Amino acid sequence: MSENNVLFVYNQESNYSSGGTAVTSQNILLLKMFSDNVILCNLKSNRGKALSALLLRLSFIQYKKIKKIIIKNNITHIFFNYSVYGILIKKIKKFRKNINIISYFHNCEALYMHDQFKRQGLPFYFLYVLTILNESAACKYSDKCIFITEEDKNEINRRYKFPLKKSNILPVLLNDKYASRVGDDNFYLLFFGSAFFANIEAAEYLIKEILPNIPYSIVIAGTNMDKALAKYNNIENLKIIGFTEELNKLFAGASVFIAPIFSGSGMKVKIAEALMHGKKIICSEKAIIGYEKISSIIVCKSTNEYITAINNIDVNKIFYQESRDLFLKKYSIDNLQYYYKSIDEIFN
Repeated sequence: MSENNVLFVYNQESNYSSGGTAVTSQNILLLKMFSDNVILCNLKSNRGKALSALLLRLSFIQYKKIKKIIIKNNITHIFFNYSVYGILIKKIKKFRKNINIISYFHNCEALYMHDQFKRQGLPFYFLYVLTILNESAACKYSDKCIFITEEDKNEINRRYKFPLKKSNILPVLLNDKYASRVGDDNFYLLFFGSAFFANIEAAEYLIKEILPNIPYSIVIAGTNMDKALAKYNNIENLKIIGFTEELNKLFAGASVFIAPIFSGSGMKVKIAEALMHGKKIICSEKAIIGYEKISSIIVCKSTNEYITAINNIDVNKIFYQESRDLFLKKYSIDNLQYYYKSIDEIFN
């Protein structure tokens, strides 16, 4: 184990489940593989979603808190688990030039915020500008940037022109929670994702455009989805579930995982989860960015293509070995040690 003192800075609500939380757990595990001295610092604000998003992008106001932790614990390395801490990173580098800093990009956050600004209006424009300022500073002042996909790395490089030698790719890696199917023979299609705008957009597309044209039920699950989609509760052949600790059971019982994602960026953790459970996946091109394409993944470009693909599935077949094999080969947490051999490889 390394004797370096590592500070892990993140932004996460307690009792909240999303693709981002799974990746955060992956990164903490990565650091703890190589150091006994990993200190966690959660900068999450519990002041409502919009204000929390603003405060995250103004995280430099917490500089004194971070500085105190650095001094008290003789921090040698900092892992920022988000790409919008750039202004804070700049201040830290002025205080301690030799401290080793990494920024982890869950996606191209500026692209994500631009999509949100287009759909939700002017209040998000300020967040979009702050995101650009922070993301560009993160590229400039971090010693290394880690991306989930090659596509995100190229998009960030196009926007901010950072040195490519500073970057690495670390895909989504998950703990294997595969479970064989138990229960009844009620076949359904599953969509899973927490209630942020891109997932809500996809869920409403399924409800309005797909569900009326197929003979199967759709289950939509995810943190706060029951609240965001409450107006659709009485629709036939539709089940909406909020946060659940039985997600593995839902995946195990699904005939197909469906993901018509149209907005956002980054590698979708929900696809890795579907592969883990050996599912056929019917999705958009955007949903599988960063993933290898195999025959059990069907990419659709129109509503008619989705309907045709769904109506042609064998609902009695709920397990596809090639999906499971791809997960084990590329997206299992057991592969983590093959990406980095030491704490120095992560940061240098």
